[in-house]
Amino acid sequence: TNVVAVSARDVFSLFLKSDGTVWASGGNGNGELGIGTTTAINTPVQIPGLSGIVKIATGFYHSLFLKNDGTVYACGRNFSGELGIGNTIQQNTPVQVPNLSNIIDIAAGDGHSMFLSAAGTVKSCGDNQDGTLGLGNIGWQAQVNPTLVNIQNIKAIGAGFRQSIFVKQDGTVWASGINN
Repeated sequence: TNVVAVSARDVFSLFLKSDGTVWASGGNGNGELGIGTTTAINTPVQIPGLSGIVKIATGFYHSLFLKNDGTVYACGRNFSGELGIGNTIQQNTPVQVPNLSNIIDIAAGDGHSMFLSAAGTVKSCGDNQDGTLGLGNIGWQAQVNPTLVNIQNIKAIGAGFRQSIFVKQDGTVWASGINN
């Protein structure tokens, strides 16, 4: 009850309640539910330790949580650095993404994450195999720290399989990543 937002991927779902708590169910082989284990859950359970959450995003096997203070938490698979925590170690409980503040939106793709700041700038991390991160280079690399994308005046972001979408304040749409 009192669910205000949902986000789902292939095998798991997140539910954001009006009280700022997050509930999760489904597959959990990479800790994407954030409940401290890798056991699948058939009935939604509250993710411990999370409060004040205003937005949620599900990647292929990772989850992002935006708090009301502009900070971000992440959990799940981290093979390509998609959690943005400076390493590639899987996290079974949500951990704060360092060096992010004043974040107003989050997006999670297959193996990457993006973070939109109130200033209209974007940082990205994770798999950059097809130029997904919008950093101007192509080639597989694990970008383990959120890195500033060379684009400004952004008002909305979106993440897909291996592509990223940026909507600028002037209404134009910009994209990076796979294009086949």
